[in-house]
Amino acid sequence: ARVEALAAGAEVQESVRRLALGGLASYGDENAGRILESLASSAPSTATRVDATAAWVRLDPVRAATWTAALLAGRLDPESVRHLVRTFLSHQGAVPALFPALNTKAPSADNAKLALRELAASGRRDPSLASVLSRAAGLDHESKPLDAPALAAFVREVRERGNPEAGAAVFRRPELGCTTCHSVDGTPGKIGPDLGALGTAQTVEYIVGAILEPQREVKEGFMAHEIITREGDTFQGYVRGETPQEVQLWDHLSLRLVRLSPDRIASRRPLGSLMPSGLATMLTGDEFRDLVRYLSGLGRQSGTARP
Repeated sequence: ARVEALAAGAEVQESVRRLALGGLASYGDENAGRILESLASSAPSTATRVDATAAWVRLDPVRAATWTAALLAGRLDPESVRHLVRTFLSHQGAVPALFPALNTKAPSADNAKLALRELAASGRRDPSLASVLSRAAGLDHESKPLDAPALAAFVREVRERGNPEAGAAVFRRPELGCTTCHSVDGTPGKIGPDLGALGTAQTVEYIVGAILEPQREVKEGFMAHEIITREGDTFQGYVRGETPQEVQLWDHLSLRLVRLSPDRIASRRPLGSLMPSGLATMLTGDEFRDLVRYLSGLGRQSGTARP
């Protein structure tokens, strides 16, 4: 009863209410479901509806996706958008329910952009979800490769006008997810290759191509796989070990090593690179130029030498 009162209380601190709603979902009984449904569909506070919807993901992702689509179609603060998207991403098997709901009721352009940034920051690859969000945001989902003359002109612009300090700031933006996957100083625990010596190993042309078409050439050891278990859990990441008794997968969303016996695995497929192909569409031309300038200087003196 105390948890129910905290979950529905209008004057309850937001962090406490969110925990109480999660507590109701963990009970999973009929009464808890009725309370969560009432709050998710008709609570006077938008914040309460958002938190109740997020809590409902644990009980019924399909219904939660319908409510989420309705919320994203209206006005939401950025934190609410991030909370909803992150909740779906963190519950295995919940994301597939979100795509058809958003395809039926499209989010607002601003909310779609925020959701795309959260998807990119998570490191998760989900082309269907990215596609429907990009369409709602008015963005091209896929970055287009440059033809030879355009690439040559862009490389000249990078060398002549690129600002590595501004590019470093772009690289560090949380919504792009670059620092979630990559380090530039050998910091352990990242899921993608270290980029600290990128400028000494690769040309500007290669760096541009790797951003625009990340699936074209996947670095050895960084071919990601998706594994779906017989219980319906979905994991995406890098295989770190495999024996007849066990498959070890570094799951990039939970950032933990998942150990699965072969008899638990329902399906498995290669994904290619975990880097999303639409990152450049979220940048202005100057931002993309400066990012490439910064990356092409990594490993050179002070990280800012002329590429």
